[in-house]
Amino acid sequence: MAKQSLLATDGAEKRPWGVAGPLRLPDDVKAKLSVLYIAKHALAGGAFDIRDGSHAVYHHSIRKVLESIGVRVVADDNFEAIGSTKNINYLFSLLNRADFFNSEVLAATLAERFALPYLGARPILRAVSDDKHFTKLLARDAAVPTPEWSLVHRGVPYDIDTLIGVPAVVKPNNSSASWGLKVCTSIAELKDHIDYLHTEGHDALIERLVPGLDVAVSIIGPGPAWTLPLVIQSIGDDGAVISYEAKRGFAKDIDIRPFEEKAISNELTLATAAICQRLGPFDYGRFDFRVDVKTGRWHFLEANVSCNLAENKAIAKSAAMVDVSHAELVETILVHSLQRNRFLITD
Repeated sequence: MAKQSLLATDGAEKRPWGVAGPLRLPDDVKAKLSVLYIAKHALAGGAFDIRDGSHAVYHHSIRKVLESIGVRVVADDNFEAIGSTKNINYLFSLLNRADFFNSEVLAATLAERFALPYLGARPILRAVSDDKHFTKLLARDAAVPTPEWSLVHRGVPYDIDTLIGVPAVVKPNNSSASWGLKVCTSIAELKDHIDYLHTEGHDALIERLVPGLDVAVSIIGPGPAWTLPLVIQSIGDDGAVISYEAKRGFAKDIDIRPFEEKAISNELTLATAAICQRLGPFDYGRFDFRVDVKTGRWHFLEANVSCNLAENKAIAKSAAMVDVSHAELVETILVHSLQRNRFLITD
């Protein structure tokens, strides 16, 4: 394959792999790129959904952004489109949290099956990143502080007295958007929620509730990655745990603002890089930390490879802080993904 040049958004210079800054697709690549875009609401009109809330708006908006970039887009809402759709050469999948366990891994697995370049990360890396217990083990291996935690597998007897005590955050070990998350303040409440998650088909992760702000580190590129400005995510009082209802737009909007503690920002950036050395490569992601600015102590919570790309979410808000528009963000991620897939080769 002939080598391609990557142009900065001003068209003035080439940008090599991993350089911090927005990238755009060369016109000749746009002309030959045909994208299969799959998402649960890819074919809907962009209205707020009674079940999925703002996720339906998000799926529609990303389709429009891809079309605005100037590539051919074929939209579908089903995994069966992978391998059956003709004349496409790249998969952009946001079809996560389908109606079966570990559905986040399927799109990448099918793309590998059909030798189709795709967004995100290889299936094994996506599986590890979606397992909160495994990512905490990776963090611990990298000497990155994490809250104490316990894991209770579904179908395995457990002794409540051997687990992390309250107050604790209890959540599915494999889930997104904080579905099933609950702050438990009594042992009875803790046991009830573990049993509820097991009934719903999930392993339960019990994590010590630590004080502080929720700080997000967003990165683009498989490495060396472009680290975007760090942001605080909060709802109501700082320190409150953000719920699924808030993330899907059913409750008060999440407030996203710059995190301006430079010394701690440097520490979180280095911690993220250390985790990524064990987790990558992937095209983009968000790493969540809990930070107590009064004491300077912080803890890694979880990794979100292939995080939410909506214009009002953390990675887009972080990009906007360095004057990168939503469309430029998506196009930059697309360029890095094409590089990782060896579809686009730089000089």
